[in-house]
Amino acid sequence: MLCSHNQTASKINIIEMKAMPSFTDLPSIVLTGFSGTGKSTVGQLVAKQLGWDFADTDQMIIRESGMSIPKIFETKGEAWFRQLESTALENALSRSPIVVAVGGGTLTSPRNLDIAQTSSIVICLEANPLEIYNRLFHESSTTDERPLLNTPDPLAAIKKLKSDRQASYADSHWIIQTQTFESTEKIALEVLRGWHLCRVNFSHKLFRSTAKPTPFSGSRIGVSSERTFSPIFVDWGHLNNLTEHLAPYITNEKVFIISDDQVAQYYLTDLERTLRQSNIETQSILVPSGEATKTLSSASRIHGWMARNRAQRRDIVIALGGGVVGDLAGFIAATFGRGMRFIQIPTSLAAMVDASIGGKVAVNLRAAKNLVGSFHQPMFTFVDVKMLSTLPQRELRSGWAEAIKHGLVLDENYFAFLDDNWNSLNTLDPETTTKAIHWSAALKSTIVSMDETEQNGTRTLLNYGHTLGHAIEASAGYGEYLHGEAVSIGMHAVATIANNLGLSEDKQLLQIHSEILSRFGLPLRLTKRPSRGIKAAMLKDKKSVGNSINWVVLQRLGHPIVTTAVPHDLAISTLRNL
Repeated sequence: MLCSHNQTASKINIIEMKAMPSFTDLPSIVLTGFSGTGKSTVGQLVAKQLGWDFADTDQMIIRESGMSIPKIFETKGEAWFRQLESTALENALSRSPIVVAVGGGTLTSPRNLDIAQTSSIVICLEANPLEIYNRLFHESSTTDERPLLNTPDPLAAIKKLKSDRQASYADSHWIIQTQTFESTEKIALEVLRGWHLCRVNFSHKLFRSTAKPTPFSGSRIGVSSERTFSPIFVDWGHLNNLTEHLAPYITNEKVFIISDDQVAQYYLTDLERTLRQSNIETQSILVPSGEATKTLSSASRIHGWMARNRAQRRDIVIALGGGVVGDLAGFIAATFGRGMRFIQIPTSLAAMVDASIGGKVAVNLRAAKNLVGSFHQPMFTFVDVKMLSTLPQRELRSGWAEAIKHGLVLDENYFAFLDDNWNSLNTLDPETTTKAIHWSAALKSTIVSMDETEQNGTRTLLNYGHTLGHAIEASAGYGEYLHGEAVSIGMHAVATIANNLGLSEDKQLLQIHSEILSRFGLPLRLTKRPSRGIKAAMLKDKKSVGNSINWVVLQRLGHPIVTTAVPHDLAISTLRNL
C-alpha cells in the first residue's frame, strides 16, 4: 500500500506506484501510529494548514461515553472500547475532508482499516520503542492513563504491543519516521507532502474508472518540500477568484505584475482591476514576447524598475504569461532583495502543464538555455484553463508536447487519456482540457516533490526529449522552433535511438511516438539540417557531466531509464536522418 517508506523514493517506486481505491479528489487524512508519535499535535497543524476540521477519536470516545479511557477499560473492557473506536472513526470520516488522529490500535481491525482506506490517505507516524517511551514518560512515570502500558516494565510493553501492531502500521499509504525531524511543524509538512503524493494516485484511479470527465473545481494539488507547500489551482474561467487565494498572504503589500505585450492585451487590465478592487496596490511592466526576452539585460531592466518603484522583500511578484515570462519573473523574484514571494499565472499550455510548476527560474545565455537561475517556489500557481482560448494554434500545439512527455514517461493511463481524447483536446473542450491539464500538473508536481532541487536524479526523468530539444533551440536560434516543437523532435529522435540501440523493450514504441505527436500537430523532424553547433549545445545541457550526457530513454510506456550509452555522433546522425 505504500507510496514510499522513505523520504526520498527511488525512480522505480515513483514510476510503478500502486494505484489505490477511488473516491473524491480530496481524500481525508487519517493519522495512525503508536501513542507518543504526535498524532494529535501534528494533526491539528495539518488541519489548520488545509483549513479542514480535526478530530481525535480518543477524545470523541471520552466525550460520548462520559468516561476516561482507563475507566472504560476498567468497567466495560477492551472489546467495548474497540466498538466505540469503530463508531468514532465512521462518524469522524462522515465529515470529509477532515484530518483524523486515531488510537494506536484502531486500524488493527480490518474493518476499521478498510473504512479509513476507502475515503482517506492513511499516514503512519513512526518512532522506535525507546523514543516512544521517553516521550510518554519523560515528565512522569505514571502509566495510569494508558491501560495497556500499566505494567512494571512499560518499555517492554511498548516493544511487545508495537510489534503486534506493526503489520497494520505497514499497511499505511505513507510512513514518516518522526524522530528524524526537528519539530512537529516539519512533521506536519511531511504529512502534507505524503498526502499530496499519494492522492495523485487516487486521482489516477478516479480517471480510469470514470467514463465521463469530471470538473476539478476547487481541487488542490501542488509541490511539497520540507520548506513549504506550493499549491496549484486548476479550473476553467476562475481568474476573478484570484484575490480569494491571495487574501491570506496580503496585508498592505504591493503587487508587481510582469507580463508580455501579447498576453497583456487580453488579461492585464482585468487582473489589475481585480486586484485594485481589493485595495491591493499594483504596478505592471511589459516585456516583448518570445524567448529572446529571457536575458540578463531584461532582468536588469526590471530590477531597476522595481527599485524605482520601491519594491520591498515582503511585496509580491506576479508572473502573467507563458514560460518565458514565468521564468523571467521568477528569476526577478528570486534575486531582487535576495528573494521575494511570487505567483505564477501561466497563460500558455506549456506553462500550465510544465514550466510554471517546480520552482525552476532562469534566464538564457547565448551559450545555452536557462544557465543562470535558481530554484524558487511560487506561493501558488493559478491556472485558468480558459486563457488557452486566446492562444495561437501553433503555441497550443507546442504545449501538448510537455503533456505527452508526462504520459510517455510517467503514466501510461494518462497517455491513454491523451490518445483517446486528442480531438477534444485540440479543440479545447473545457471539461476534457481542464482534466488533462490538472492530471499533467499533478504528475509533474509529484516528481518535483520527490526531487525539488535535482539532488537524487528523480527529476532527471522530466528531461525526456529535452537534451536534443534544448540543443535544437540554441543552435537554430531562439524562436526558430518553439520549445514544444523542439522537444517533440527530441522525443521522436530519442525513441528512434532507443529502438536502434535495442534499449526499447517495446518494438511499437517508436510508432506510438509518431502517432501521438502527429495527432497533436507536432513535428517529428527538423525542417533543415542541424547546425554544427548542436553537439556543443548538447554538451552544455545542465544534466550532462563532463563529456557524458544523461539520456532519458523509454524501455516501454511509463518505464524510463537514464543512460550515458548514447554516442554523441549517433544522436546527431539520427536527427539528420529522421
